[in-house]
Amino acid sequence: MYRKLVGKLIYLTTTRPDLSFAAQALGQFSHQPRTTNMEALYRVLTYIKLCPGKGLHFQRTIASVYLSTVIVIGHLVPYPKDMF
Repeated sequence: MYRKLVGKLIYLTTTRPDLSFAAQALGQFSHQPRTTNMEALYRVLTYIKLCPGKGLHFQRTIASVYLSTVIVIGHLVPYPKDMF
């Protein structure tokens, strides 16, 4: 359970960079978590629950749609000149 929660916490750092240090520190103990590590993880989860509005908010733009298409296709395509 500890490893699964830390993995989700690491995924969450994409939009919540304030959690990066805690996620990295907790991830170091995923092979043998102790009670203190689990307590620290619960503190971070409590912080997330109490501060739901914090984090980065990405707007969907033409560029983000284009970049996601490039990532799915798997090769780089130059930007169209009329995109920006």
